[in-house]
Amino acid sequence: MAVLLPHGDVIVPVDVVVAARQAGLAYLQHVVAADRPPRRGHQGLLDIHTDVLILTRSTTSAGQADG
Repeated sequence: MAVLLPHGDVIVPVDVVVAARQAGLAYLQHVVAADRPPRRGHQGLLDIHTDVLILTRSTTSAGQADG
């Protein structure tokens, strides 16, 4: 399962992971999807991007995936 979140509030992804664990899902990965590549000579964060949280069915009761 993938959850798309607009970049901005750093607490929202944490809230999604907590809710996912309560629903029996496990957090797998966080991917940053940008609408354009970073500009040469500019260091730092991308101005506009979407956070993609990848979740999977948990294989344990504690919400942690095995492995």
